[in-house]
Formats: sequence, structure tokens, C-alpha cells
Amino acid sequence: MAKQAGFSIPVFMTDTVFNEYVKVAADVEGQDEDGRLRDVFSMLNQAIQRVPMGIHEVRFHCFVCNSMKEPPTAVPLYAVCSAMDIDDPNPAITIMLPEEN
Repeated sequence: MAKQAGFSIPVFMTDTVFNEYVKVAADVEGQDEDGRLRDVFSMLNQAIQRVPMGIHEVRFHCFVCNSMKEPPTAVPLYAVCSAMDIDDPNPAITIMLPEEN
């Protein structure tokens, strides 16, 4: 799905981001994980376009509704582009909560 959203490198996210903001709570109607994932990727894409070349991290927000009893809230997210891992220097993006960095 990241490739469909225009990313040419792998995009990962922490379990916390996925479980709290991509997975849809049982009482939330009219949403699905694919749509939420597209929203996160879209907001990340827009944020990346606003940062100067050479910057490897970006902060952005995504509106998420986790309860039909409350309005959507702006969730602060943080993305970093770095080596995929210690043994693989190819770039990858990781989406996380700001306090997870």
C-alpha cells in the first residue's frame, strides 16, 4: 500500500501506531484499516513535501476517530528515514509516536 501511496522505499510503523490509530475500534462505523492507512500515508506524503531536501525526519498529524461518541482527534506522528537496519543500509521510513523515537 505504501507503493500505491507514492513511496519508493519501504514504510514501517510501530505496533503502537498501528494498534491505536490504524486498527478500527469495534464501535467505530464507516471506517476500515485500508482507509486509515491511506490517510496516514497521505498526511506523511504531504509533510515530506514541505520539508527541505536533506531532512530525514518529519512530524505530522493525522485525524483519527476511535469512538463514535467523540469527534476525531489530531494524532501527532513522527517519521524518520534511515537505514533499514544495522545489516541493511538501504533507506526505509518508520512512522512512530513522537515519544517513541
